[in-house]
Amino acid sequence: MKEKTCSKKDTITKIITIVIIIMFVALLLILLPIIIIFGVLIYDLSFDTRTIETFTNENSNYTIKYQEIGCAAFFGPTKVKVILYNDKNRKIDQFTTFLYNDGKSPTKDNIEVIWLDNRVKIIIDGEEQSPDIHEMKYK
Repeated sequence: MKEKTCSKKDTITKIITIVIIIMFVALLLILLPIIIIFGVLIYDLSFDTRTIETFTNENSNYTIKYQEIGCAAFFGPTKVKVILYNDKNRKIDQFTTFLYNDGKSPTKDNIEVIWLDNRVKIIIDGEEQSPDIHEMKYK
């Protein structure tokens, strides 16, 4: 008699274990794509870097890269980065700032680059801000 009781308990335990495993796998199959989609979305909105425009000084071959970091969401500011490279494509200087442009993506019209003798003047300008002026020295 005891063997039959233990065997029924073992069978019920096995069935419960299989049901729990099936539920776990089903939950994983549902949650994994959702986690991946949200991860990609968060990366695109916050961290993805896109080069908008590259400016080169014809005299010195120094280069400015104007980049967008993430993208504006719900009419907020966009984070932009400006990087100065020397003629050997080595980074000399950079700065990060916000572009207040009514939620629009930045374009080459939002930046003005003025090459001077030993520095470069960069003006970032959006629809909802006054010009943001930066200078980076080189040479």
